[in-house]
Amino acid sequence: MHRRIARDEADLRAVRELAQALPGPTTIPDLEERLLMPSIWENLSLWEDGERLAAFAFVDSYNNLNFEILPAARTSELEDALVTWAAELMRERNALSGEADSLDACFSPADAWQIALLLRNGFAQQSIRSLRYSRELSVPPTLSAFPLGFSWRPVLGEDEIPALVELHRAAFGTQNMDAEQRLAIMRSPEYCAELDLVALSPEGRLAAFCIGGISVDEPGLGYTDPIGTRPEYQGLGLARALAERCLAGLFAAGVRRVETGTSSENLPMQKLARKLGFELTSEQIWFSKAV
Repeated sequence: MHRRIARDEADLRAVRELAQALPGPTTIPDLEERLLMPSIWENLSLWEDGERLAAFAFVDSYNNLNFEILPAARTSELEDALVTWAAELMRERNALSGEADSLDACFSPADAWQIALLLRNGFAQQSIRSLRYSRELSVPPTLSAFPLGFSWRPVLGEDEIPALVELHRAAFGTQNMDAEQRLAIMRSPEYCAELDLVALSPEGRLAAFCIGGISVDEPGLGYTDPIGTRPEYQGLGLARALAERCLAGLFAAGVRRVETGTSSENLPMQKLARKLGFELTSEQIWFSKAV
């Protein structure tokens, strides 16, 4: 088995074909979107058995390990080699940054062999979970009013990316958004520019956001995430009003089922999802490995 870094569009097609050949959906969220990101291509590794692509993996800029292996190619030797490669990459990153970041991964409880692989290779289960919600959209949603003086509109395009990144970081109190990732979102085949919505304060400041999208593989399926509000404007109903307009746009586009997601630590978003008629349908577990 030989490992190398992906080089060109032919390698990208091979990655897509491997993902499509799996017995079920890929475990990697937003795979198409992430394959548009240069930081992913820098370490996108391919394991080849002769001329056949047997596995691929990458560690994103937030130190999350993502991988897929063809069922027929799965061996403990390949699985362990994949984790060994990822751990060494993390050690190199930590040496450059002076940090001691862990290597992380996230899977559904149903992903039994992936979880067994992680535990065998020194990953520890964490308490945090990623939650997925769903709702049917049989009729247009009722639209809540915006607070006096507030308005909303679609984003103005890629020129607005710096302001959108700053808004996202302020809303969640993290650095978990950058220009590369926001650009990848906006160039994804599932992206709908008219449903990438922001709320504006009376002074014209970006106050909240909601990104809508429509599945390429399943046109009747739509998405409304992420959703966030700048801290000083939270509690005013901006996120709900904005999300309802996103849902209305999805309904007009023919979407009849909508999904959204959040963290088990984000209690306000969980509450908003329930207010919007979403029900919890699945969760994923996080694992970490000290390197």
